[in-house]
Amino acid sequence: MTLRSILLFLFAPLITLILCCLPARADDAANTPVVKCEDSPFGVCAHIAFGDSRLDKILQAIRDAGIRFVRADFVWSIIENPQGTWDFSRIDATLDEMDKYGLTMLPILDYDTSWSRPVVEHLDAWGEFVRTTVSRYKNRIRYWEIWNEPNLQQFWFFEPNAEEYTKLLVESSRIIHEIDPDLKVVYGGTSGIPYKFIEESFAAGACEAFDVMNIHPYRNGLASVGTEDRFVYEIDLTRELMERYGVGDKPIWITEMGWSSIPMFEEIYTSYPLATLRALDPKKIAVLEDRAYPHSRGDAAAIFYSQIASICPTESITLDQLGAITPEQYETLVLPPGESFPSKYFNQIRDFVARGGTLILSGGVPFYYEDRPDEEGVWRTDKAAAPEDFRRAMRIGWRAEWFSPGTPGIAPIEVTDVLCQAASDPEILRKAAGRMYANRFYTDALLKEGDQMIVLANGVKDDFRAASAVIYQFNSDWKGRIMITGGSPFGVLATESDQGRYLSSAILLSLCAGIEKFFWYQILSSERDPNDKELHFGLTNSDVSPKPAYLAYQALTRAVGEGAGDFKRDTADDIDCVSFRRADGSRGWAVWSPGRAKKARLTLVGEVAEAFDFQGNAVSLDDLLSPEGGTIERGMIYILGPEELKAEFLGK
Repeated sequence: MTLRSILLFLFAPLITLILCCLPARADDAANTPVVKCEDSPFGVCAHIAFGDSRLDKILQAIRDAGIRFVRADFVWSIIENPQGTWDFSRIDATLDEMDKYGLTMLPILDYDTSWSRPVVEHLDAWGEFVRTTVSRYKNRIRYWEIWNEPNLQQFWFFEPNAEEYTKLLVESSRIIHEIDPDLKVVYGGTSGIPYKFIEESFAAGACEAFDVMNIHPYRNGLASVGTEDRFVYEIDLTRELMERYGVGDKPIWITEMGWSSIPMFEEIYTSYPLATLRALDPKKIAVLEDRAYPHSRGDAAAIFYSQIASICPTESITLDQLGAITPEQYETLVLPPGESFPSKYFNQIRDFVARGGTLILSGGVPFYYEDRPDEEGVWRTDKAAAPEDFRRAMRIGWRAEWFSPGTPGIAPIEVTDVLCQAASDPEILRKAAGRMYANRFYTDALLKEGDQMIVLANGVKDDFRAASAVIYQFNSDWKGRIMITGGSPFGVLATESDQGRYLSSAILLSLCAGIEKFFWYQILSSERDPNDKELHFGLTNSDVSPKPAYLAYQALTRAVGEGAGDFKRDTADDIDCVSFRRADGSRGWAVWSPGRAKKARLTLVGEVAEAFDFQGNAVSLDDLLSPEGGTIERGMIYILGPEELKAEFLGK
């Protein structure tokens, strides 16, 4: 080792620490508390461990967004190839560049090699990879994630097995903590929150092997208070599971979550649902839209209702009207998309169909979660599934992975000729369906003699085929129809603006739920294929120019800052208010309406230091503070300074 190498080795940790603690701007230094990189909650995924021709530009963009952690794969087969030959030169160069920008690496030790497959049967070789890699970077990298999404065959390469992953995790943890007991082992981020897989790994001994729990709770959107509540609830369930196994005090990270903004988003979200509606050929439609009922006012409902209105005239009805609706008044009734329903009115809905009415349902297993008003009249969704009696009473047979053995967890959609005939452009419909999947399926098992199930689309995977969109045509003692359209776009898609809105919501809700760090997937959209969702998750375009999601992340980190805490969420009339205590002691707020825009009035106690929107643009609060009120949009308004804030709903 040369003298220069020795000096770099000795002083690199000190230099890194100094760079990490430098403030973003020199003029802020006097007022900005010193916060270590490891205390920052803000991260992003980036495939840069082995270099990139745009590396400096990417790292600058990451740092300018206020992000401090970068998650990247340390792929075994690239580091050691062929067996016994090690090459860390590109990782070394990447880390050197990251040091210049004060960024910290979260590496993922992952994937097997041609000589170590399956990896669980070659733990000696795996252990050598872990020991060699961690030993090299132990003074530069303090957190080590073990594998990526081990509950997916796509990444485990064999049938996922929680006990086998636990063996890998335990051996990795043993080696890492042997190298340095202060190093932190991060559980391999799971795809979604697979409670069964996680609990099986806990029971097999995983709890003793990790310092940080880790999940990837991807989902279709955060476009209503209900979907936001579900997101927080699932995080809470993860914490409860950890508490049952005695590790409830360990932190939880989200090291991947995001939405893709592919150019054909609009086609996917219009051609398929419009074709199903045309297949039904409705004449006069009532849509449930009641101010007191949150699910009827969320973004998903607004989108679905607008699609219906483009086919046929619609009229909004309230819950009280729902209780008295007849087929003579309205031929067709539409309930809000999703799996919840106002159970108080179930009998009237059933009778409406029996007497000849048409019912349109969308978005999963119908009548699965009961919505009930609490003592104060606020509608709440039960966390447990409603009794099967509800589905049986509506003659809806269904199957799903957790309900019917042999049902796949996900199956690509294939449209039928019936649906193609109803489409304005069958080719666009087929293209859109090719980007969609189903995980709930419908059967004719509960139909009576004379009833008919018309299949509009199927979920197809290997030898499995089951209906994912149907029309139940009743010709027995019932005379009406039920149309159910299931299926969602593959992965998680959004417009570019919604991508930014969802990012802001996801991070703030996560921090309120006690998540310690959040990593957006990912920094860069390569954009090589306009139809491939994997290439459009990025905060930036392929030339590293910012997308709205980048500006949203930048605005959020600007509002929250580093070292913030005391995150609290309050909702009233579907308006979200998140408060937090910034590192300098001041209070900050984020206010938004996750569904449609709301008319509201704000009441503040304390001076406003700054107010800006989710894209970082300055906003005036004059209207919102006036007696007449103003508009709370779907995107956040950040308000810094006041000690108290109250949002009063004034109407749509």
